[in-house]
Amino acid sequence: MNQRALNKTLSTLNRLENQLSIPLLISGILLIVAFLYLDRYQAISDIIRSTGWLGVVTAVTLIALLSMTPIPTESLTIMCFKAYGIGWGIFYSWLGSTLSALFIFALIRSLGEPLLRKAASHERFRQVDGWVSRRGIAGLLIARLLPLPGFLVNYITALIPAIRFWDYLWTAAVTIIPSYLMTAMVFAGVATRFRIWLWAGILGMTLIWLASYLLHRLQTV
Repeated sequence: MNQRALNKTLSTLNRLENQLSIPLLISGILLIVAFLYLDRYQAISDIIRSTGWLGVVTAVTLIALLSMTPIPTESLTIMCFKAYGIGWGIFYSWLGSTLSALFIFALIRSLGEPLLRKAASHERFRQVDGWVSRRGIAGLLIARLLPLPGFLVNYITALIPAIRFWDYLWTAAVTIIPSYLMTAMVFAGVATRFRIWLWAGILGMTLIWLASYLLHRLQTV
């Protein structure tokens, strides 16, 4: 990768986050609504299940690839919930997300020192690096709870030389679980009309957002 491309890497990611987050969120919601409507008689889910392991591998691969980009994967997660059940849907989505973290780590570490030098002045990099430098593994966990897109945190944390592979991987795998659990609760509440699951999921998402907001405020103080 040439120096000009290295210099633009994180700036491009940050620009994509700022410019595309709302349109992509709206698109994701529309996809979910369209899928739930078209699959109201389980026709699409039956087709997905009929493909066997090919469908599972395809779903996990798509989630892994999209998790490396700003594109939300919630629509794929909902499809997994409907086709394979909530338990397996969470597992397949989690597996895809974890694999994406592995791919990002391998990609970033293969680029080496030049990319690190270019990224060191980036605001997002300094924000995450500050937590890790001051608090070690606890700081890495906190950084993953900051109000930053998960894919962007993976890119940034993979750039920090002090973060070992295992610490990078297990924190990525653990911190994504609450998000999938809350999504599953909301889905269960909508699918079964058992409102307690719906409100529990919404409350959980609100608490996660509030915690990340407070952590961000603490970091900027």
